[in-house]
Amino acid sequence: MFSTHSSRNAKHLFKLPIELVALLLYVAASGYTVGRFLIDANNYTIGYEAYRNADCTAAVAHFDKVIDGWRFADLRNYASLAKQKKLQCLNLISAKETLSGDTINVIQVKQ
Repeated sequence: MFSTHSSRNAKHLFKLPIELVALLLYVAASGYTVGRFLIDANNYTIGYEAYRNADCTAAVAHFDKVIDGWRFADLRNYASLAKQKKLQCLNLISAKETLSGDTINVIQVKQ
């Protein structure tokens, strides 16, 4: 049989590791969130510069890295901004492909 004293000691022994595990999980999640934020910021910035230079192929590749990255929270809304800019680029690519067709297609698009 266990005495109440040994029972209290057993509960105390399990309390410390749970707190330590919780702290380690918090530190790991915070570190991942900061790391993901920095990666997203970098990819979005590179993608946005490519977008501004009308290099939509490069821009979409970087925007996809932001969109596809897993995160706890979308800090500064990089994922949603990347989705918007990617859509604009895809529309531009589609328009360029349409306009690069024959003269009849170009006239139809302009109307």
